[in-house]
Amino acid sequence: MVVDIGNTLVKLAVFDRGEIVFQRCVERLHPSMLEELFAAWPVRRAVVASTRGEVDEVADLLRPRVEYLLEFSSQTPVPIGNAYLTPETLGRDRLAAAVGATVLYPGRNVLIVDDMIDTAGTICMAADMLMSRGAKSVRAAITHPVLSGPAYERINDSALEEVIVTDTIPLNPNKDLHKFTVLSVADIFADVIERVHNYKEISSIFFK
Repeated sequence: MVVDIGNTLVKLAVFDRGEIVFQRCVERLHPSMLEELFAAWPVRRAVVASTRGEVDEVADLLRPRVEYLLEFSSQTPVPIGNAYLTPETLGRDRLAAAVGATVLYPGRNVLIVDDMIDTAGTICMAADMLMSRGAKSVRAAITHPVLSGPAYERINDSALEEVIVTDTIPLNPNKDLHKFTVLSVADIFADVIERVHNYKEISSIFFK
């Protein structure tokens, strides 16, 4: 079982021979949920990672129920090098994703998806790490390109082959943009605004 405690949600997944057999997202993990889960699945090993704390609380719930418990952190030995300047501040979920991609998909094209990119330190490090471990190429698809500080320079100096962003935030025209592809959200925004103004539903725009 894997428990990923994110900033807003706790994600649970139970694996059997490498396949996900159960998954759930909740705001907070309650003991009753674990009781139901363990009644349905004979979980023997568990991994817990967090970006907001609560590891000790969840670990205390799991420890008496499993044979092996790993509290994933920046100190956990992994099969890749972590060149982040402050390893302890690197999101556990991002480190785990990089480890998973390098181990499960060597020699493949990798796409990193995120909601925003600010200074680009983490994503560039992840791209370089993936390429060093045998990825064929690494691209990123990002919704909001904040791109502060040395972000543009980091991206151009990194192993990222392409960075796909939306036009929610304009790119700096004075920077080298040869790695960037911009997709417009203007039509979607206009459609949503028109539908809301005329009291129409909007779910069909996003779920087709």
